[in-house]
Amino acid sequence: IGTIQAGINAMIAKVAVANRSMLHEIEQRKHIEEELRHQEDLLRQTNLELNHFKTTLDLTLDSVFMLDAQTLKFFYVNQGAINQFGYSEAELLQMTIHDLNPQFTEETTHEFLSPLIRGEQPALRIETLHRHQSNTLIQVESFLQYISIPSSTDSSQSGALFVEIVRDITERKQAEEKLQNSLQFS
Repeated sequence: IGTIQAGINAMIAKVAVANRSMLHEIEQRKHIEEELRHQEDLLRQTNLELNHFKTTLDLTLDSVFMLDAQTLKFFYVNQGAINQFGYSEAELLQMTIHDLNPQFTEETTHEFLSPLIRGEQPALRIETLHRHQSNTLIQVESFLQYISIPSSTDSSQSGALFVEIVRDITERKQAEEKLQNSLQFS
């Protein structure tokens, strides 16, 4: 009987070890699942914030463009830009900054933007003309800023870009001209 009892005790000890191991694994799994739920909540919250930010930019009446500093190709345009210039988002995303501005070539655009790249100026403002999809010219005020995103462990998040905010000033220019003409004839 002593041997049977010893065998039973050994089996009970093995089951107890296995139970502790399974309990530990269950606790680890619960912790991992809890962490995963937390990460999913953070991702959901981040997506909500990004969507809110994008919606806010899209509802802005001014045109907002983000463009690659090397190619000057747009990679983001807001709804204001689509409305103001008459191009679809897909069309604008195939364009560069000088495609909209008939007064600038690729070379003159790079010359104009170089003080920003060199850090000589924090931003540039210019009154110029932009071409609507219908080929009419719109008087605009353009504000440009160069942004250099430092390298991080995720190389897709590094690089340099320009942010351009464009406002249609046609009505303001017409009012200024009307005022100037009335002052000349007074």
